[in-house]
Formats: sequence, C-alpha cells, structure tokens
Amino acid sequence: MNRDLNQAAAVLGIGPRKLRDQLRERGIINHQGELACRYRDKGHFYTETRSRWNKAIKGWSHYGVVMVTEAGIGWLAQQLAKRPKGCSMTSPANHAIGALKLAVLNIDHPGVVARSTVQSACAEAIGRLQSNQPHADDLVRLYTQLFSVTPDGYLPHVTLIDSTPAKFGCVITDIAGNVVDRQVGKTIEGITEIIRLRFTRPNAEAAP
Repeated sequence: MNRDLNQAAAVLGIGPRKLRDQLRERGIINHQGELACRYRDKGHFYTETRSRWNKAIKGWSHYGVVMVTEAGIGWLAQQLAKRPKGCSMTSPANHAIGALKLAVLNIDHPGVVARSTVQSACAEAIGRLQSNQPHADDLVRLYTQLFSVTPDGYLPHVTLIDSTPAKFGCVITDIAGNVVDRQVGKTIEGITEIIRLRFTRPNAEAAP
C-alpha cells in the first residue's frame, strides 16, 4: 500500500509536520516539499502527479505529491530511529523511544519492519540506557533514606556525579529554598549518616 506523507505519518506515530521536518533535516525532501533526486527510483518514495480544477485560470493545475511505498515505511521508520548526519548524538531516552516506535510499527503492520531490525534496535537502546546511568536506580534509595533523616520542612536533592571516588551528591534545602548542607560520597549509607548527624547533633541550626 502506498501512502502520502500525512498517511505515512499516522502509521509511524508522528505528526505530519514533524515528519516533514525530519525529512528535510535528512535531505529526503527540499524546503518546497519536493522529493530529492537521489531518493527517487529506490523503491521507498516516488512523486505522484495529481490535478485539480483551478477556477482562477479556468483550467487544470498539476502538482506532485510525495508518496511512500510499503517498503519505504519500514525504511523510514529505521531512519527516524537514527540521528541525522551532522546532528548531536541522540539521547539514550530518545533512542529508546525510537526503538519502541519500531516495535509498535512491527506489531501494527507486520512485515513492514523486519523482526531482526526491531530486536537489534531494542538491544542497542537497552544497552545505552544501562550504560548511561548505571546507578540511576540508587537515586531513589538515596532520596528515600535522606528524606527519613531530615526534619519536616527540609528537602533533599540528589544527583549522580562522575568524579572518583564519589558517586553520589546531595543538597539539603530549607522551606525557603536556602541550601543548608551539601555532601558527596561513595555510598548511600555514608551520605545518609553524615546528614543524619548534621540534624541530630546538639544545638544544630536545623533542629526543628
């Protein structure tokens, strides 16, 4: 089944305008919306000539519509999951979103995207997510433990840091948003104990 760009966008789960922007970034269509010469006769796109009656000239006007073939849908889905040449690296999250869209496309339109392509994209996305922030899950535990040792009206803010040997960092703010303490450390337990002592030692400024 051949589709125009609006129909192709619906299949790909992307807005028509965003799809056209992506095609322009990749040089598939030009700024006038015409198909680039190097993408013709490759089985993915073609230009269909259409006509409409023009009252102003009392005659037929002819125009071209970029069409996407069934094979082009699968090819285009793979291209959209990649970053355009010259652009910065796609974030791990956006990479994962692209892989999920490929999976959905494979389910909704079997055969458009090869199963091996979906599996490869998902495996690569999982690897990037895991390598991007290997300790991201620990932030939840750090926040929970810090929250349990800070008095009412104080909030912990946690982050991962790249310096060695420290892995975690935290900032504690009061109800007005003022920073009352900041710490970095190698372990969740170590940072939590430092903050606990900060708020439990006699005559601590932050005592409620």
